[in-house]
Amino acid sequence: MQYYFSLQYRILNRHIRDLALHPLIIYLLGGGAFLVISNSIFKQTHYAPFVYLALALSSTIGLQESHRNMFLKWCYPTKVYQKIRITENLIVVSPFLMFLFYKIEWLFAGVLVILAILFSFIQPKKRENITIPTPFYKYPYEFMVGFRNAFYLFFVAYGLLLTGILSKNANLAVFAIIIVFLVSLAFYMNTEDKFYVWTYSISAKKFLFKKIGVAFFYTTCILLPVFISLIIFFPKEWWMIGIFMIWGYLLLLAAILMKYSVFPEKVMLKESFLFALNFQVPPLLLILIPYWYFQSLKKLDKILK
Repeated sequence: MQYYFSLQYRILNRHIRDLALHPLIIYLLGGGAFLVISNSIFKQTHYAPFVYLALALSSTIGLQESHRNMFLKWCYPTKVYQKIRITENLIVVSPFLMFLFYKIEWLFAGVLVILAILFSFIQPKKRENITIPTPFYKYPYEFMVGFRNAFYLFFVAYGLLLTGILSKNANLAVFAIIIVFLVSLAFYMNTEDKFYVWTYSISAKKFLFKKIGVAFFYTTCILLPVFISLIIFFPKEWWMIGIFMIWGYLLLLAAILMKYSVFPEKVMLKESFLFALNFQVPPLLLILIPYWYFQSLKKLDKILK
């Protein structure tokens, strides 16, 4: 069992290094972001422990994927397999657990431990003949694949929206917009094979506009219930809603252009660093978007001749 977790740790670090980033940097940035978001949730709503509990448990959903669990069952005896699953769940929820201890939420911390252990006993079923339907089949593949892998994150966003409405907290409700945009732009972080771009018999400019148009359209479809709800329940905060919507679309646009500005190579350290700066200095987008756009045209022109 120790070898399994050691191997998973090495695989995780290798994936991070493939992005030209040092694992320690990611862990520090991730930990800092986690603390900021956690503090924000507890400051903004009285229902924070319930929201936090839901977020913690939703983070274990990926560990219940049927194929990986069937593979573990083939590799390990039943008792060892169950120990691995319990340990995995507890490791994933441990940051949430420690923050609950910090907030002296002993009851919710105990409930989280119990539920995390119980979730590990959920037996995954084979899904070879089951496909999660999506409304994104017309223009594959980013949203179609991404939605099936991370659809539950949109429910987390809707849950935050509902919590914000019930607690009359506009800031928490608006946070749902940020989650939707972050998940949507994450769909475009994977670099497809050059062949799938080459098959398009259009110019580089038309290709980019097609990708951007599809991304904006599908993201808008997911955001529409959030936007309408925010306008209905928080009409006085229309300016804040508008700012986050515009910022989100600009981030999504920048993510797509950044990806194709180095295509067919993967996004490396320089691009990742510049993109991360946009969260601290949003006006930087007005410089990076035109720059990445022209770089994307140069890269795509070589493939779409």
